[in-house]
Amino acid sequence: MLAPGCLHPLALFMALVRLFVFLLLPFGTLDLPAATQLVAFTVQPGSGTLEKALAQRQKYSGPALVKLGAGEYRFNRSVILPPHTHLSGEPGKTILRATPAANDQPCGLVVSSHCQLQNFTLLYERGRNRQQSSATAMVHVVGARDVTIRGLIVSGSASVGILLEAARQVTIRDCNVSGTLADGIHITNGSSDVLVHGCYVHHTGDDAIATVSYRFKAAQSRRITIRNNRVEHGLGRALTCIGSADVIIADNRADDCIGGIYVAYESFYSTYAPENVSVERNLVTRCGKRTGMQGLHVGSAHNVTFTNNTFRECLPGYVSNTGAGPNRSLLFQGNRFEKTIENGHSALEFLDTEELELRDNRFTQGHRPSLFFAPDVHAKTEAGTKLIAPSKPWHWPRRSYRHRMK
Repeated sequence: MLAPGCLHPLALFMALVRLFVFLLLPFGTLDLPAATQLVAFTVQPGSGTLEKALAQRQKYSGPALVKLGAGEYRFNRSVILPPHTHLSGEPGKTILRATPAANDQPCGLVVSSHCQLQNFTLLYERGRNRQQSSATAMVHVVGARDVTIRGLIVSGSASVGILLEAARQVTIRDCNVSGTLADGIHITNGSSDVLVHGCYVHHTGDDAIATVSYRFKAAQSRRITIRNNRVEHGLGRALTCIGSADVIIADNRADDCIGGIYVAYESFYSTYAPENVSVERNLVTRCGKRTGMQGLHVGSAHNVTFTNNTFRECLPGYVSNTGAGPNRSLLFQGNRFEKTIENGHSALEFLDTEELELRDNRFTQGHRPSLFFAPDVHAKTEAGTKLIAPSKPWHWPRRSYRHRMK
């Protein structure tokens, strides 16, 4: 028992901790444990200065903050970010310009585990020949985990803007991606626990935001959330889930892309069949008008729900067997199909589908019956829905477009 007026040892310890924290605060912190010492580097603009700073940073094993001052930084080969590196710039003022010697030479940022990229611009300066190598992506997260990419502007790429391969626990927020020769944001090769949120992806050479799972490369990509993004003017599909599982595509806006929302198996690229996919509250406008691709396409998918989406001025939705068997367990509820460009078809057409349920979907300004079912499709629908059954076998015209990202 302590004598009167003496300070309890625990209270003394807490007082010393508070004093220690108070003394450290003026020097800045980075949301790190109190026992972790942060090494900070300030980099000034110039050619080669970024590589020199990262080479210096590799001498330290702990977390490091690399602050990029306002100005332009040029680099002509891939730059590897060591683990536990926070690379931060000044929004709109810090520019990293990639100037590879040849169009097929890798020249981007390769991101390791426990890294953060924030508030700078990446510009690609080279020819217009698309490259198939994943190493030519502007931001390449391969085999890494616990990565945050926030507030980046990615303008131009020989292939993909932001590419995730076998990555885990990755957040991509509030980024602007444009001018890529392949997809804007591409998630593949068994990546998992990924969030793409609040990004603006536009003028891409292929799909805007895609999660793709190839059988011959790795396991399925899983637990992918694509939410609250805006995609426009893409030369591919707006939002795609090709072969991935446990995917949420919600609250996005897509306009004027070659195709709309695709959830499918692709035999040409030997993907998995997609499963457990939820497509919710998306607004898709003017997708498919230029090429004849669908505003909505589901192919050989299992357990997929489309709820409360709006498809406006798009080509008809199409549900079919794309090579991995019939669709199973599909729900379409509360969707709106407005001013559909019918092109001789109904607004929503079903082929080779099992366990299909339709509830409270609405169709406006259509001249043909709103729904079309092939003879082998049996659907549970809300009362009063007008259906059409063909008198002869139905064949949808073949499309020459194929997903090209490898």
